[in-house]
Amino acid sequence: MKAYNPKYYAGNKQRVIPKNTQRKTDLRKRKKEYLLSSVSHACPHCFSQEPLIVRYARSENLYDLSWKQLKLAKINGLIDIKCKTCHSQGTPEEHH
Repeated sequence: MKAYNPKYYAGNKQRVIPKNTQRKTDLRKRKKEYLLSSVSHACPHCFSQEPLIVRYARSENLYDLSWKQLKLAKINGLIDIKCKTCHSQGTPEEHH
């Protein structure tokens, strides 16, 4: 396999790279949809239906995490989902 893989990928580069790129794009979209559907596509702070912003407390790309890591990050509060208004002006809880 060690000798076969480089030869295979070198010969099939034009076919393999676009296929893998599309798979990665689709996987990232599914992960974003999972996060947005977890809050019913509404801001969990003000229940607004405007576009949501998803922020991750760490520096790595949120959508490159495994599914297990993504779910654990959500449970542990490392993922913040807010609408644009709550993100820029603060949540209603912060005003009380």
